[in-house]
Amino acid sequence: MTVEDDRMKFAEELRICSRALASASSGAPLRRLQHFARDVLFSTPDRKLRTLCFIIDQWVKDYYLNFAGDVFSPSWERIEVIRKELLRQSASHAFDRLADAVAEGTNPIEALEELVTSYLDGIAAANVELERA
Repeated sequence: MTVEDDRMKFAEELRICSRALASASSGAPLRRLQHFARDVLFSTPDRKLRTLCFIIDQWVKDYYLNFAGDVFSPSWERIEVIRKELLRQSASHAFDRLADAVAEGTNPIEALEELVTSYLDGIAAANVELERA
């Protein structure tokens, strides 16, 4: 595959994940995206794409480590709502924006900012719920 093929395929994987998150379909769209990103890390010469794939891999790792619904508390239902909103709305939208930037070859920083800050905001909201419990 060429570098352009790698970019287009990564953009498509981001869109697939976004649609799955927005529709709350079953399966593990984040894990699928993470596996694709890991494969690209060591197979493309495109430094920008490798960097984006590394960031996505780390984001998914952190999500599953810190925010994947493993919190047991009296507020677990509210935390689950926060987590689902993060995925359906914020992460889905950020992945779409990132896919557009990758496909167009434009700067992805705003999409990455949206992904990271919405995630941090979700964790903060969950922590507030935990403190209330």
